[in-house]
Amino acid sequence: PERGPAGGGASLVVRGSGVGASRAVSLGASRASARPAEGGSALAALSAASATGAGFVCVGVVSASGSVSWGAVASYLYLQDAAVSSVRPLAAAEGTAVSVGGAHFVVALRGCALVSSGLRWCESRRGLWLPGLGSRAVGSAVSASPSAGVEGGGALVRVVGSVAALAEAGAASCAFGAVSGVRASRVGAGALECRSPARGAGSASVEASASGHAREYTRGGHSLFRWFGLSVVESVHPERGPAGGGASLVVRGSGVGASRAVSLGASRASARPAEGGSALAALSAASATGAGFVCVGVVSASGSVSWGAVA
Repeated sequence: PERGPAGGGASLVVRGSGVGASRAVSLGASRASARPAEGGSALAALSAASATGAGFVCVGVVSASGSVSWGAVASYLYLQDAAVSSVRPLAAAEGTAVSVGGAHFVVALRGCALVSSGLRWCESRRGLWLPGLGSRAVGSAVSASPSAGVEGGGALVRVVGSVAALAEAGAASCAFGAVSGVRASRVGAGALECRSPARGAGSASVEASASGHAREYTRGGHSLFRWFGLSVVESVHPERGPAGGGASLVVRGSGVGASRAVSLGASRASARPAEGGSALAALSAASATGAGFVCVGVVSASGSVSWGAVA
């Protein structure tokens, strides 16, 4: 190129008649060793630091005897050295976008895009050095519970894994497949909680980010979350128990694993996912009406009840 930093280090190729036999390149008063390039018709070198600071200098080649042949029309512009004034974020996982602010940015860096003379966007990677930039662990997401919810979303999902221990206050988030940035809160040192987004029936992997940065989500694929239509209760086992409650129940049906409680008539009991999220387990509540048959339903996170047609 015809310009580079005053601190030197820019890759140069000097072309001209007979220059391939020269030993060095002279940029004004600064000399840099060179080697033949392009089959001996050119010279390749790294620019030396400027002896006079920023500004234009003449370009020449130095022979084996030390004499300099100057170019009649070739000149090189030494630019003021780049200065970095800010790096955001200061800690990043591999693959995270990093904003670098400063002045006099000219030379391209591997893994960085030059936006302007005062702004670079870089992708954090092994071997990239930026002033003040530290590495961040991504952590891992081991499980998500419950593993199913209704299409309308809103299920409170607990994501367990080491990612929670790394979470910054107010910055953690979950990703359900392609839907990222779902706000999460830390529950102790080992779990995050976030609500499932609305989407059509299907499934997606659940991942988490301790910092909320788009490129810092876990990639384990250890857990899937499934979306169902309205829950349909198909059976309850056992089908009878004492009016005083306390009987162990398992409620099965389509989408019931995402529910939060079991309703036996007017009596409700907290429930937990069972059988891999395809059923609910609960202890029956005391009957509100005494002995007799009651309908069986499941209660969603929003409080609505889906009653079983045959249960």
